[in-house]
Amino acid sequence: MNADFPYDVFVSHNSADKPRVRRLAERLRAAGLRVWFDEWIIQPGDDIYLAIERGLEASRTLVLCLSPAALGSDWVGLERSTVLFRDPANAGRRFIPLLLADCRLPDTLRRYRYVDLRQQSDAALDELIAACQGTLGRTPPRRDDPRLVARPLNLGFDGAVEEGYPHGWFDSLGFVARVSTDYEVRVVQRDDGQSGRCLILRHPAAGEEKFASVMQRFPAKHLAGRGVRLEGDIKTEDVQGWAGLWLRADGDQAYDLFIDNMSGHSVTGTTHWARYSIDAQLPAATTWLNVGVVFCGSGTVWADNLALRVWTSENRWEDA
Repeated sequence: MNADFPYDVFVSHNSADKPRVRRLAERLRAAGLRVWFDEWIIQPGDDIYLAIERGLEASRTLVLCLSPAALGSDWVGLERSTVLFRDPANAGRRFIPLLLADCRLPDTLRRYRYVDLRQQSDAALDELIAACQGTLGRTPPRRDDPRLVARPLNLGFDGAVEEGYPHGWFDSLGFVARVSTDYEVRVVQRDDGQSGRCLILRHPAAGEEKFASVMQRFPAKHLAGRGVRLEGDIKTEDVQGWAGLWLRADGDQAYDLFIDNMSGHSVTGTTHWARYSIDAQLPAATTWLNVGVVFCGSGTVWADNLALRVWTSENRWEDA
């Protein structure tokens, strides 16, 4: 993503398509994209048209949701909003038509390849996310990357510290788009009477769109198609933004088969130690699993006692 733009994606749509587009915007946000969606941005009393113009100017990618309703009375306004993104001189921007339903495309759009979401397939959604992230055609990570581990390990952060990071963990560079390495990352003693150490992430003044991630990545073909749960303890202090666990399933040739980073149920402000979890039914194409801690914005976050569990045929959770 380009850091010059406050938003990665502007979702343009007709109000008649609002429920479906809202779910789409939530999926884009869950994939780690900074999404401009009117309900989340425009406040009571705001000048709607001015807010939209500012949002378009601040966004790198325009996703234009196409349906019979969108191509009706609103089309002239929607077409006008696409001019900036369709200008070949603006190489830093991207224009993505998104087909929500059967409709006859205007001549001005027929030259552009659209993403077909009429059937609401996972493959089409993955294609849209990759296009918005700029990862279409991205070379999959090397299997021999020395940072990868054979299995989940050192989930309690009590092992060795190597180059500032707990053994088995790293800063997510190359695996998470736009991740920052400006945050302080350390292993410290727990301060609540429990034995052992924990992970701390801190930044006193990061902007709300800046984030850090500490992660592990390991082969997970044996978990494909199964239910898994990522658990962990989190504590926060003066978090202006949000923090949480994150879990992502990748295939050999595709990213983001499943992703949840707690962005919709995250930890904010100042909180005591508490246990959080993410549940997932892993897609059949899963070959890699990524787990970690994410912190967006400023403040301090502590994490400890992560665990990856799998649902067994005996109807209980066991360590993966």
